[in-house]
Amino acid sequence: MNYNEPGIGHDLLKILKHNEIPPSWSRKRLFGMPKLELGDLETVAKLKQVNIPALAKLARPVTPS
Repeated sequence: MNYNEPGIGHDLLKILKHNEIPPSWSRKRLFGMPKLELGDLETVAKLKQVNIPALAKLARPVTPS
């Protein structure tokens, strides 16, 4: 939850809904921004290894128009 800018979370939910992505995945994993801000790059790298594959599974191929 972003208490400083709550609109960001609301906007993210709109984007997920528009792209037919269930938002439940985002509540199960940390994104690592606080760790990045603290310079904990080792933890950020570990979170990346979890988050990127999870997001990739939800992505749809884009068909050229």
